[in-house]
Amino acid sequence: MKVELELKLALSARELKRLRRDPLIRSLAYKRASSKRLHSVYFDTPALDLRRHGMALRVRTIGSKHIQTLKVPGSGASGLQDNREYEADLATELPDVSKIDDGQLRSLFEEQGWVDALKPLFITAFNRTTVPLKFEESEVELALDQGEIFAGARCRPICEAELELVSGSSLRLYELASALHKRFAFRLETRSKAARGYALHQNLPPKPVKARPTAIAQEMTVAEGFAAAARNCLQQMRANEAVVLAGENEALDPEGIHQLRVGVRRLRALVTVFKGVMAEHPFEILRSELSWLQTALGPAREWDVFVEETLEPLCQRLPGDPDLAAMTEAAGQRRIEANRAAQQALASTRYTALILTLERFLNSGAWAAGHGGEASPDDRIGKFTASALQRRAAKLHKLTRKWKTLPEAELHAVRILGKKLRYTIEFFQGIYESDDVRTHLEVIKRIQDCLGSLNDAVTNTALLEDLEDTASQQALASVKGWQAACIERDLADFREDLKAYEKCKAYWT
Repeated sequence: MKVELELKLALSARELKRLRRDPLIRSLAYKRASSKRLHSVYFDTPALDLRRHGMALRVRTIGSKHIQTLKVPGSGASGLQDNREYEADLATELPDVSKIDDGQLRSLFEEQGWVDALKPLFITAFNRTTVPLKFEESEVELALDQGEIFAGARCRPICEAELELVSGSSLRLYELASALHKRFAFRLETRSKAARGYALHQNLPPKPVKARPTAIAQEMTVAEGFAAAARNCLQQMRANEAVVLAGENEALDPEGIHQLRVGVRRLRALVTVFKGVMAEHPFEILRSELSWLQTALGPAREWDVFVEETLEPLCQRLPGDPDLAAMTEAAGQRRIEANRAAQQALASTRYTALILTLERFLNSGAWAAGHGGEASPDDRIGKFTASALQRRAAKLHKLTRKWKTLPEAELHAVRILGKKLRYTIEFFQGIYESDDVRTHLEVIKRIQDCLGSLNDAVTNTALLEDLEDTASQQALASVKGWQAACIERDLADFREDLKAYEKCKAYWT
């Protein structure tokens, strides 16, 4: 068994060719490059049981040799594609589970009845050029892959570079990728060839991914807590990249944009919470670049919500209204343009630079201010957590006490503060074992929902201005009337939820 840690760079065929000849790569190479043709067949049960367990089983043919590899997911703590690999030479092209050098894994295959159920699902066939590199104190294998993935009659291209750590520090992979990023256009590919092969076999688009619980525990330090929460946000963002980038603009799943933006907002909230512990330079970089990303993705989400939650329900309420139908068509075109802009943002060099920068900060610890900040990175996280929650709650309480006199724009600010407090509670939820945590979250979520129509009204004002040249006054009036009715309805519920929030205990004290 060996541990595989790698970073995958997706790039064009032209850039792949340039990379092979690049002076930086030539200067780092300590052995001659080698090239070969790799043909791999991936196996699973008809029910895709291996896939369900995160595993991938292949038999790779290189010339006359057959090599079986079982990949089992690792910790993922470094943000790299992280697997445990079990390799064995075979006499034929068929898998042999008895060759897996792990008794527990062999037993799992046998007990679950997978051995006799294994069938070939898809094939990867590509040319690989391998260049051994020395970068600082680490050894890295650069693999340049170009070919195809086949699943029945369906086919997808492979054109990528892999940086695999042979020995040394995983941080070097990000540093090397950052150096290459100044010379080449690429994006970081989150999906392995196996993952893309399964998607092709099932002929399914990528699915949106919601945030998982953050694994922050009482015994962690402040530095460990930040890294765990930031990694959690980053995983949510990157898991939804493929959803946003997949397919034609008209076919984009709006939930993918939504979940990616949630990941960005959560990370922005986290950076703000830890501002007093962060070094100034990392804080400013993350603050500005995450703000840019949220702004770049915003219009796509705003047009999605406007079309699906305002125009479509209104059209159902007033069927056959030609003015509303025309507005909906115009808004649909704006939605397509906004989706395209979101895709361009994720495919941009700026987005790739942001991800590489954040990964370098997390893997090196360079984000922390040392002992000169609000708290030491080595302090236990409990005291820091209580202070952060108290600050967030105090800001929200200050506004909610005078909510009756607040204009709509400031009620919108109440919703934003509630969202930030919710994220903070969720980040640190594992530290507190209390029903009060769940009560807090439930009430804050209800407050957010009640103020959702206000948020839509604030957002839709700009969208309606964009449609003024093409929409009739009658259609504009219908939308504004609909929004006013929704706000009135939701504010009635808001009063009751606010009373419930005032009764919530500050469990962190």
